[in-house]
Amino acid sequence: MWKQWIGLFVLLGVCGCATREEPEVLSGVPAEETLVAVEETVLDEGMAEEVAAPAPLVPHEGWTVTASSSESDELGPAKAIDGSAVTRWASTWNDKEWWMVDFGSEEQLARINVLWETAFAREYRVQVCADDGEWKDVYDERSGRPGPRVIELDVQPVRRVRIECRKRGTQWGNSLLEVGFNQEKPMEAAATASSEGGDFEPANAMDGSFSTRWSSGFNDVEWWQLRFDEPSVVGGVIIHWETAFAEKFRVQVSSDGEEWTTKFEEVEGDGNTDIVFFEPTEARYLRIEGFQRGTGWGYSIWEVEVLKGEDNPIVSASSEQPGAGAGKALDGDKATGWHSAASGEQILTVELPRIFELGGLELLWGDDYATRYRIEVREGDAWKVVFEEKSGNGTTDYDFFPAVKTDAFRIVCLEDSAEAGYALVEIKCKSGGEAATPLRYYKAAALDAPEGLFPMWLRRIQEFWTIVGVPEDTEESLISETGIV
Repeated sequence: MWKQWIGLFVLLGVCGCATREEPEVLSGVPAEETLVAVEETVLDEGMAEEVAAPAPLVPHEGWTVTASSSESDELGPAKAIDGSAVTRWASTWNDKEWWMVDFGSEEQLARINVLWETAFAREYRVQVCADDGEWKDVYDERSGRPGPRVIELDVQPVRRVRIECRKRGTQWGNSLLEVGFNQEKPMEAAATASSEGGDFEPANAMDGSFSTRWSSGFNDVEWWQLRFDEPSVVGGVIIHWETAFAEKFRVQVSSDGEEWTTKFEEVEGDGNTDIVFFEPTEARYLRIEGFQRGTGWGYSIWEVEVLKGEDNPIVSASSEQPGAGAGKALDGDKATGWHSAASGEQILTVELPRIFELGGLELLWGDDYATRYRIEVREGDAWKVVFEEKSGNGTTDYDFFPAVKTDAFRIVCLEDSAEAGYALVEIKCKSGGEAATPLRYYKAAALDAPEGLFPMWLRRIQEFWTIVGVPEDTEESLISETGIV
């Protein structure tokens, strides 16, 4: 979860974009009347030895998160460390408010990542204390703004971190989307696109704010891309679509911006948030290319999170055939897949790079599919069943379940179709916004059924209607081409 802090500081630092200011990396040194230096450390000769960066801190039950106030129960202080840049802590509408986390014991701290919502603090300071309880200022902001701040510290033991909001930047309260600790420094990249409109420039999809977005022209073939400052290993993206989403799109990489390799393709996109994993690849460019819109507008993206290759999921299985390892089920390539080496109960486990909110899985089976299986997610040290299939028929299964936050899931195959084991070609993760609802089940059934059994609109296909009635009667009706009245 926190290796990359929801990918936001991969993408937030990617804001070395030429068209917008990049997130500030703060080191306690005044920056033209913006910062107030609070401490200066001078190292003697021989002391400047490189210190290993401490590992990212992962929230757990031992942490205590408090605040001076919360606007509502849904906007409580813990929302600022839940791994989601959609949820947030919000104070009441006052200037002097604070947010604090107690790690439960001292932790080595080198960096604090702060992501402000639109209701930001204009003036605030960040304080830390060790077990002795003595607070000290490590950062003082006098002209804050929405979006990300990366605060660099000398590595030091810290028990508590407190953000004191002294003056609001808006009429609302103070609102934090996320706070992370010791997150990796981001890759740097510049964003461009095939088109843009007005204030909807490409860099908006990398600024860490869900109040700005990139929007294309009203065309099917449009693209948005990044050029990294140096070749980087990438293993996926998380795309937060606005209402104007892509029904069909592909994710591509390139070393020169001319020759492109497709790493992932979606032909049944439904908007919300797309979680895309593929085989880690070194690239200088990354592109999201839409080739069929899901609405009458163009394509619009709130945010894109770039996943580093080393942060890809770890996939394992109870057995596998040579050349058909477990990782092949999550490499974005439909020409490869996992095939178990035995029948009976076989388990494929996916360890995610951080906590994700999942609402379902899309499973593409090979010829040897599971007729019975279940999906489980990890909750602490236990596994919880969230979906069960008792009469699978292969091809593609759209398995939706109530939204759940987890750092791992597994597919427990119980019975195969031909006593030849299980062949799982590809797994696609569905975000919490795509969780199970009656309509979602209805749409999943339509996608898996022969044409004509369900209304065409469930498959996002235009359906034509005809006016019918009896001559000289004042009443009329409509009948669709599939017989719906």
